[in-house]
Amino acid sequence: MNFVVDTSVLYTASEGKHEAINFLRNVYLKCHRVYVDSNGKILTEYRSVHGVFISQWLKLVSTRRIQKVKIKKRCENILCCKRDMVFVYVCLNCRWVKIIVSEDHHFTKNSGKLLRRGIRLFCLNDALEASKQQN
Repeated sequence: MNFVVDTSVLYTASEGKHEAINFLRNVYLKCHRVYVDSNGKILTEYRSVHGVFISQWLKLVSTRRIQKVKIKKRCENILCCKRDMVFVYVCLNCRWVKIIVSEDHHFTKNSGKLLRRGIRLFCLNDALEASKQQN
């Protein structure tokens, strides 16, 4: 599967929440792809999350599992959070990824707007279940 992973998932994993840790582990072990922007904003956010597990995960997925998407198409700020719109732009600019994994309130309260744009929002439990499948 292909995912856009909100940084909040990495923060949740660094705090020890098992669903987030297992989801990130499955991304690597089951050969799923994580899509980020080609400008590096998402990777910069990822690198700001501290913790041994997160830094090891980033090293592992950076080599084979991360795909960069050039942002050409934009839309109005449907999340009311300019910083988080980069995750939406990745989905809008790539035909292979239409799932954002997040439990951040900017995404959850605007899930209907995302769905109207063809983007599904997965909570950690949904993402964990989906990630259990081999890619």
